[in-house]
Amino acid sequence: MKKRLISLLLAFSMMLTFLPAGAVSAFAEENIDSNKGTLIPNDFTGSVYTITEENATYQMKGNYNFPIEITAKGVTINIVGEITYGFDSYHDESWHFSYLIDVKPTGGVTIYNNGNYNVTTGKSDCGFVATWGNRTPNDPNAPAGSATINGGSYTTYNQEPFWNSQGEMNLNNVTAECRDGLAVTNRMGTMIIDGGSYKSINSTAIYNNRGGEMTIEGKPEVVAPNGVALCSASGVLTVEGGSFSGGNGSYSDSYWESAKSAVCNGKSSKMTITGGTFTGTDRADAIVNNGEMHIANATVDAKNGSALKNQYLSGGKYSASTKIISGTFKDSAKGIDLQSGSVVLKNAEFSGNGADIYLNTGKQITIEETFDHNATVDCADPEDGRQLTTATTGEYPKNLNLTSANAGYLVGYKTKDGKEYRCFSKKVGVTINDLKSEIKAEDTAEFTVTLTHENSPGTGILTFGDKNSEIEYKDEHGAYQPMPKDGREVDLSGDKKDYAFRITPKNAGKQTLTAAVVRDAVEVGTADKDYTVAGRVHTTVAI
Repeated sequence: MKKRLISLLLAFSMMLTFLPAGAVSAFAEENIDSNKGTLIPNDFTGSVYTITEENATYQMKGNYNFPIEITAKGVTINIVGEITYGFDSYHDESWHFSYLIDVKPTGGVTIYNNGNYNVTTGKSDCGFVATWGNRTPNDPNAPAGSATINGGSYTTYNQEPFWNSQGEMNLNNVTAECRDGLAVTNRMGTMIIDGGSYKSINSTAIYNNRGGEMTIEGKPEVVAPNGVALCSASGVLTVEGGSFSGGNGSYSDSYWESAKSAVCNGKSSKMTITGGTFTGTDRADAIVNNGEMHIANATVDAKNGSALKNQYLSGGKYSASTKIISGTFKDSAKGIDLQSGSVVLKNAEFSGNGADIYLNTGKQITIEETFDHNATVDCADPEDGRQLTTATTGEYPKNLNLTSANAGYLVGYKTKDGKEYRCFSKKVGVTINDLKSEIKAEDTAEFTVTLTHENSPGTGILTFGDKNSEIEYKDEHGAYQPMPKDGREVDLSGDKKDYAFRITPKNAGKQTLTAAVVRDAVEVGTADKDYTVAGRVHTTVAI
């Protein structure tokens, strides 16, 4: 019995020697139960502290001057106090990274920071957790390290606090901030971000690349005042909510260069947005798509840029495509900015934009019949007959409530070879001349109509509405002919601008003559002239 007691005292004494300075008092003060495991020692003198025991539980706080490598599954780490760390970077396999916790393909860890303690580094090239794996698209079942981090605040200088390479990582309500580098990177791995706050002061906050799969849920706040809030260079990314702001800067590496925007989707990336707010600050755009993107239930704005810009930065075989299911695009210089690729608009609301839809040279937008709001359209190359929407069939193009943001143009409607689309129609100036202010009923009065139409191809219909039956036009031989019921065709591409008419009013009283030129199902020009018709004077003759 005496020997057993001595052994227990010796073991307890040895355990205390592995605790950092002040840990004995802290051990008692925080009432840490022995079944919660051993505090990882801060006076470890080796280069890397390795955890090889499966399902082991550890506690951490204090100062660390060495990295911790996890090669076993089921490891639990409880952070029970503030942590500071810093050490020289080290080489491992072919990598040169420095993270406090390195999870190898054979390892797995769950980290709890229920007290929301601060974890900071004193070294510029040190991050908090790195997860590694051997998975590739050709071998998706290869070993992969995993890490789940719950709560806490993590701050670094130029190395991301959280790095996932071909492994699995879950971030639950964590606060991550990096001064000059990325806050979170997912590289060929699987990552779930659930809530929390993520910030990069001078770079990109969240970065997905090399075919990574990422899901963002729980409405996190993502900010990059001098960079990109969210960038997916390649892979699949789903955003279910949150707020994303930034864009006064861009991110680039050897594989990708992003645009100045709050959110950027790469040429080989598919991004699905099902909620959230997206704001481009300063002169930045809110969302730039260079790959494939679906947007629903999002609120997007960029005061001095585009709420959504659809473009491909480098050309080549890729073509950016965006489908907008719903959302609000507001308070931006341009709402939807179609520079290249294609945009399908199923529905959306617009407010406060300089132009709701901007079309680059030769581009058309596809608008489906589910769209039931108004939108202004601005073109880089306005001209008469310029096609705005892709050709389709059915009646709904006639009901599209589109207006022109280009001076001198209206949005018209055309049918060609059975296909229908919206187009630009150049405004036509209309002037009524020489009509007397007073006319007697059943007397004839002559007048002319002058049309101003520069560079307007095609024809239009000149009509006087319900007074067509009272009007005759002078033909090319100088003879008057009855005005067609539906109006007279006029050549808007020719030199003829003046047309002669005469009217024989039937009813007395104050009246208005309205001349209108209709082209592409819209009135491209109108003019009004008021006049008074005196009644016929009947006299009595004695016989």
